[in-house]
Amino acid sequence: MKEKNGKREVCLHDRAFYHGGWHENGVTFISDYSRETLEAIYYAKGAYLYDEILRLEDKGYLEKQFLDFVKRQVHLPGKHVLDFGNGCASSSILLARAGAMVTGVEIIPAYRKAADLRVRDERLQDRIAIVETDDMQELPFDEESFDVITLSAVIEHMKPEDRMSILYHLWSLLRPGGLLIITETPNRLWPYDSHTTRLPFVSWLPLPFACLMARVFRPVEFAGKSREDLVYDGIVGSTWWTLKLSLPKDAKVFPMSPRVEYEAYFKRLRSRKRGLSWLLVEVLALVFFPLAFILSMTTRRLPINAFFPYLNVAFEKET
Repeated sequence: MKEKNGKREVCLHDRAFYHGGWHENGVTFISDYSRETLEAIYYAKGAYLYDEILRLEDKGYLEKQFLDFVKRQVHLPGKHVLDFGNGCASSSILLARAGAMVTGVEIIPAYRKAADLRVRDERLQDRIAIVETDDMQELPFDEESFDVITLSAVIEHMKPEDRMSILYHLWSLLRPGGLLIITETPNRLWPYDSHTTRLPFVSWLPLPFACLMARVFRPVEFAGKSREDLVYDGIVGSTWWTLKLSLPKDAKVFPMSPRVEYEAYFKRLRSRKRGLSWLLVEVLALVFFPLAFILSMTTRRLPINAFFPYLNVAFEKET
């Protein structure tokens, strides 16, 4: 790491993950963050350091994936938001920039340290509080404390057997009329696992067979990993129906416009893809167009997002 015109020049010499893939020759980039903060993020994320930085710097990344969806569901200024599993605080910072008062919770100490330093460098200490906790099922908050609870790319990293109890606990912390928003969770309806293994049919297999397939066909990444490691990596996604059944009976599906969600989803994909990937997006857009039309003509609260490769959904607590 070098000082350069008041900023830091960071060089990762080994393989680095960013822009959705591995780059064997590493990466060099410039950052405004302090040396202490960059070192903390590197200690927490390793080869994913630059990817973590891009979550905020690349406007088409987390801002489009996460924040734009949240803002379509709720007016954030003045809202008290619990950002559950907030990692190194990228999602918390975006929420705070949009006007929310944010409480972030993260169980991994290295992530919490990086989050604290990042919030300091962003000068958002008055809008973001990072709370230390050792148990995500017993958070230190009163019931009905938050207007919004967000889980950005979190569900898939939980043990499947813990998800219902955690969601029930989070629901108790939500005020009547509040929203529980879940984003970027891999959809198990899809036959291709683009999140963890990048293999077909893994998401449809029982967990032991999915883990075996990952170890056999992706040995460099997964040969030495246990079942618990692979679950933590996100090998077990979810479906909209599983999430709905995991919540209390007073959880209502928050109504979303199928047309608006369809247009937002494919607009973002078109801006990020090139070549054959872009053509695949166009094919998917044609497939989903009649579904968006049909859903917009019905009164059933089944969001079109339930069918996309990644789930972005919201549930409302009855008043």
